[in-house]
Amino acid sequence: MRGSSSWIRKATTVLFLGSLLVMVACTSATTGAKSNEPASATATPANGASEQGYRTLSLDEVKARMSANPKLKLVDVRSKSEYQTSHLAGAISIPLEEVKDRAVSELGKDDEIVFYCHNGPMGDQAARTLVGMGYRNLANMQGGFNAWQAAGYPVVQ
Repeated sequence: MRGSSSWIRKATTVLFLGSLLVMVACTSATTGAKSNEPASATATPANGASEQGYRTLSLDEVKARMSANPKLKLVDVRSKSEYQTSHLAGAISIPLEEVKDRAVSELGKDDEIVFYCHNGPMGDQAARTLVGMGYRNLANMQGGFNAWQAAGYPVVQ
């Protein structure tokens, strides 16, 4: 009996140490893999853009950006007739279906650009289109023109 209990203790010790060694090796391998990832895969860009490559700004943030940056490109992606009826002051009209064609001649890749539509989805689509073309400082206005007008912010009529 004495010999078998000694053998069990040795086997338990070996199993414990082996398990400990495997855990340490796995932890080191996992930690090392994370530290070797490229910074762009995990970092948020300096302009605050999300993983999709552009930001979503609240109405107040857009209003603040309009005041802070006189060179801000505010782009209305609704139809030309909707733009002519009413739009945000300083906005230019580039209907969604024309964004890809007109961006190169009218919007600089380093310009701060904020898109808006009725409620937001077309602005998202315009921003995604320009992300794919290499533009970097893009945003979409949350809630779009309808939310802006409902909040009582000024519009050009």
